[in-house]
Amino acid sequence: MTGTWLTTADHKRIGRMYIVVALAFLVVGGVAGALLRAQSDLSQLSYLRLSDLRASGTATLVLAPLWVGLATYLVPLQIGASRLAFPRLQSFAFWSYALGGVVHLLSETGAGPRVVGVSLRQFMLNGAGDKGHTDLWVASLIVVTIAAIAAAANLVATVLLYRTDGMTLGRLPMFSWATLVSSTGTLLAAPVFLAGLVLLFIDQHFGGHEFFAAGTVGTQVIWQHMLWLYGRPDVYLLVVPGLGAASDIVAHAADRPLANLNAARTAIAAVGFLAFGAWAAGTKVASSIVLPTYSGLTAAVVIPLAVLVLVWLDTLRRAGRPRPDVSASFVVAFILALAAAGLAAGVAAIKPVDGSAWSAGQLDLVAIAAPLLLAVGALHYWGAKLFGRPIGAAAGSAQLLLLFGGSAVMALGSYLAGWDGQAGEVAASDGFSRIAEGGAVLVLLGILATAASVMARAARVTASDAAEAGLTLEWATTSPPPAHNFDAIPEVRSSTPLGDLRAVEASA
Repeated sequence: MTGTWLTTADHKRIGRMYIVVALAFLVVGGVAGALLRAQSDLSQLSYLRLSDLRASGTATLVLAPLWVGLATYLVPLQIGASRLAFPRLQSFAFWSYALGGVVHLLSETGAGPRVVGVSLRQFMLNGAGDKGHTDLWVASLIVVTIAAIAAAANLVATVLLYRTDGMTLGRLPMFSWATLVSSTGTLLAAPVFLAGLVLLFIDQHFGGHEFFAAGTVGTQVIWQHMLWLYGRPDVYLLVVPGLGAASDIVAHAADRPLANLNAARTAIAAVGFLAFGAWAAGTKVASSIVLPTYSGLTAAVVIPLAVLVLVWLDTLRRAGRPRPDVSASFVVAFILALAAAGLAAGVAAIKPVDGSAWSAGQLDLVAIAAPLLLAVGALHYWGAKLFGRPIGAAAGSAQLLLLFGGSAVMALGSYLAGWDGQAGEVAASDGFSRIAEGGAVLVLLGILATAASVMARAARVTASDAAEAGLTLEWATTSPPPAHNFDAIPEVRSSTPLGDLRAVEASA
């Protein structure tokens, strides 16, 4: 079932391909972000296209597929399975995603105006534009969304049907649990986005009036909840797999199970559930200064996140002396990014600030930097399992400083512009735009360093001789695993079967 890279149905090879292609798109998004911050004389059309490529492109073409790639590789290993439930379906999903991503980039070319981005403001400004490139934009997202639905269905079926003996849902590793939650959410949310794209196509070609009804309130609501990125649950679901990965990383650093597994599982499920609060928002949220947590329901996600962070801290406290691990540093950076965004939200509630500039800083930290930090941390944690050799602590530290430091500086430029009352985007103030530009350059360097490290290892996967002391089943086989994954599967009596096995061996 391995085949060539083109015809393979091996979940490990497909997972690596997902990761490599997602990182290639991340480089494109990083370049778009740097150009967006560096150029103060962009036309409105150019600005909107770069903004679309950076925001919606990062969410749709990078973060979601990156987590799908990690889940495709790791979930069968974590649950003791030899394969995915539908191996060929995952291959179809990957190639559909890759093709749709390329078409999406092509849709950003062309000289004439078109539908740009997925925000209400952008659509209303450009709705009567270049239909050819709008068709490419719609077609690309339709293909990518179908791929996401197929991959999510496959992962849900695998977790529910292919667990080894003793691996109950209550004993699932945290990353597999989070994958089940996020994939279920995708199956509920993505078809609505797909329906919105079909309605847009009907409006474009058959005289429909769902989105071209002269800016009526009904039109705005339909657009906002179907196509606007921050009005859909998808953007909030991007962090859910990262929470599971972070939980596994913390348990590994502490060399013990999480202090309260039930609380951690409930918190992750609650984040997935509260993501659907995005559909309950009103029509004025597009101008909110605290995107993407613009309403009570979306802001309520802070509660389960706080519970989860407390569980992590309690786990590390009980460990006494956690083992040093660069992947755990990415989890710390994630917590700091959310704390900074929370502080900024509190400041915005006290002092009137400019909405667009302040929101840019919030989105940089909450919607892009935070899940990206967890994704890169996961690549470091499972690097040896994915490629046969770890990415390395020195490289990881440099990537962490560039990604986290750059995101913080870039957000700071936006916050300062909002505090100063600058109207419009950061480019309106030369001083603040230079700060944001410097941060964007640092982020781009971090992206390039991460992509180079991962792609170099993906190009030459080798067997690892390093001793691994993880707690979950993926560490019970070689790195990388053989085609059949396991020669023998340890007995599963808890969420940390390898930890149980070592405890028995130590007492013998």
